[in-house]
Amino acid sequence: MKKIIILLFIVLVSIESIFATNYYQEKLNTKDNHLYTKILSALLEEKDSIEIDTDYSSADIQKVFDFVFKDNPQIFYANQSYNYKWKEESNGKKVSANIEFSYKTFDRSIKYERDLVEKKVLKYVDILKKLDSPYQQIRTMYKYFALTRNYDLSLIDDQSAYSVLINKRGVCASYARAFQYIMNSLGIPCIVVTGELKGIPHAWNMVEIENLWYHIDVTNGNSGYDDYYSYEFFLLPTALMGKSVTIDNDIPEANSDKYNYFKNNSLYFSSFNEFIISNRIIDAVSKGEKGITLNFKDKKDLVKAQDYLINKQYIYSLIETNNISYSSNRNRNLLTIHF
Repeated sequence: MKKIIILLFIVLVSIESIFATNYYQEKLNTKDNHLYTKILSALLEEKDSIEIDTDYSSADIQKVFDFVFKDNPQIFYANQSYNYKWKEESNGKKVSANIEFSYKTFDRSIKYERDLVEKKVLKYVDILKKLDSPYQQIRTMYKYFALTRNYDLSLIDDQSAYSVLINKRGVCASYARAFQYIMNSLGIPCIVVTGELKGIPHAWNMVEIENLWYHIDVTNGNSGYDDYYSYEFFLLPTALMGKSVTIDNDIPEANSDKYNYFKNNSLYFSSFNEFIISNRIIDAVSKGEKGITLNFKDKKDLVKAQDYLINKQYIYSLIETNNISYSSNRNRNLLTIHF
């Protein structure tokens, strides 16, 4: 009996430690918080249904249910839908209410798949824990997902972390949830954010470092090349991220530009200087890099750089290849050149 009590205590402590860092749960009042805990506990235990208080409205239940999934990528095996049923007296007063859950079908048991995913996540965590700081851990996973991204629209109906962690392919939401799962396992607060990119629904993440939040989009870290990734969507404040996407979530405040990759790596230009720009490209080539992304303060300087390097083809005097491609983001004044 003592062993059972101790085991139960460990499980409860583990669950509470997860809850303690959940961004969306912390937005709930005490009553809804209780429902959140009850739903999550049931899904972790793979229960088919739970009884709930009769005074919850359908809107309350839907909100809490959505928050549970936003906070917890580890429940990938549960369907993000439920049935709400109740019994009522002749006067319309509810006397009982239940939520029924459903689960995905795998070739093997859910337990097997949960163990498989957990082992995969722990493998990443063991490697990342050897790095010096949360920043290095975040940067490493950003680079990894950017270089290994396999965007697969056939998986639009499965936007869970499972698609990426096990099948190594998925859509933006799959990558965002896989990244969230790994970050949370490292103890780094991380949430999934949704909105639109070029008019298309999109999902990415926000992470917290030293009590400050930043946007990070591992899906769009992939620049379209197998051998080059861009820091265009790496640890951005909302003001910068908002130049590329529209955001429809209630998100944390994110104003810090501390980890601006371009400013911190001499790739940000307050004016057009062909000599400095040329040296940056030569340096990238000498390091064996397959591309470079330049960030300009003003759009007019981006236009000058593109005209100088691409239209006038000065880029060919800096590198030993004729296989050049480029793209520009005029909302962010970014010029990416792949070589």
